[in-house]
Amino acid sequence: MMREIKLFGMNFRLTGVTRLRILFGLALLLFSAGACADLFDTTSQVAPHEFTHTETGFPLTGAHLSAECVSCHPGGIMKGTPRNCSECHSKGRRVTATAKPSNHIVTNNPCDTCHTNTITFSGARFNHGTAAPGSCTTCHNGQISTGKPSSHNSGLRVVESCERCHRTYAWIPSSFNHTAIAPGSCAIQCHNGALATGKPSSHTTVLKATSSCDTCHRFTAWYPTFYNHSAVAYGSCSSCHNSVSATGRPSNHAGMKATLVCDQCHSTRAWTPAGYSHNGVAGGTCATCHNGVSATARPSSHSGSKATLSCDSCHNTSAWSPAVYNHAGVSAGSCLSCHLAQRPAAHATRGYTASCDSCHSIAASWTFNHSLQQGKHTCNSCHAHHHNSTPCDYCHSVGSWGH
Repeated sequence: MMREIKLFGMNFRLTGVTRLRILFGLALLLFSAGACADLFDTTSQVAPHEFTHTETGFPLTGAHLSAECVSCHPGGIMKGTPRNCSECHSKGRRVTATAKPSNHIVTNNPCDTCHTNTITFSGARFNHGTAAPGSCTTCHNGQISTGKPSSHNSGLRVVESCERCHRTYAWIPSSFNHTAIAPGSCAIQCHNGALATGKPSSHTTVLKATSSCDTCHRFTAWYPTFYNHSAVAYGSCSSCHNSVSATGRPSNHAGMKATLVCDQCHSTRAWTPAGYSHNGVAGGTCATCHNGVSATARPSSHSGSKATLSCDSCHNTSAWSPAVYNHAGVSAGSCLSCHLAQRPAAHATRGYTASCDSCHSIAASWTFNHSLQQGKHTCNSCHAHHHNSTPCDYCHSVGSWGH
């Protein structure tokens, strides 16, 4: 049965059922208004409670700040609202939120493991700590995540796993692990100018053109280079060190330096320091090399007998100094044939005409040797300035004047 009623200044024709519903709604509205009045008493001097979402234990940040309340609390239901990302950001959940896409990286990790902010899903950083070695293409296949570029379509780059060259924090710089690479296979497997850097145009000499990269280079960098001389035969240096294949003999190598093989003076580690091996050099032949052209010669300070003696009469092959003359073959009484210039002037005033070795020992650097005077002279022969006529050695020893 239709009946006309007047509501808010307007006439409505309603059935009996509709009228009941309206009346029920009005009653509910009045009841709610009364409840709100009780909750927010405007006549009370006590300030109403100011609600903040932080009190729930789930503070709103990022995109959650601008989200409608009903998007997380549909139907006004507060109890049981999920707190974990995956309970909302999945299909078929009570809360409607952006779900994980079908091309998402395969992982069971919580969303906030990679998505560290709540503003946007982009800028996520995957933690590769749990990724198994060799499983890179599970994600890096060009669909789920960045895959191998077109430049990786030949050689080892096709079959090797990403982590063989790349790190988990960035694609570059990349560094290939050469641990399992067989020596001598550098150019065969990679370094051919296509897969990886090949030999430059400067490698045109026979040695550089035919040798494997690891003969001179290391896996860590192209420079510095270091040739492995372990298999090189002694005396064959010039087969490479000819100024074409490798550094040759410099222009200051005159005399014997122009004819000797490099390894007679130099080592395979560096050109300097250089040390000539005198093994096999005959005694007395020093001037053959030490002539001022091939090697250091006798200095101008070497006069008298020093100008005629062979270098090895005083010097050894390890260094010029200290120098010691070997008196083993010198005839007794012939000291002045060499040491005439060293004889002090006081010896002449005192009438000392005997040979040096009459008083001095050749091993004690001009120290007076009293043992040579036994049976020849008395103390007073030399020490005559003492006023006492008693012999010196009656009170003194030859070692010191002390009693």
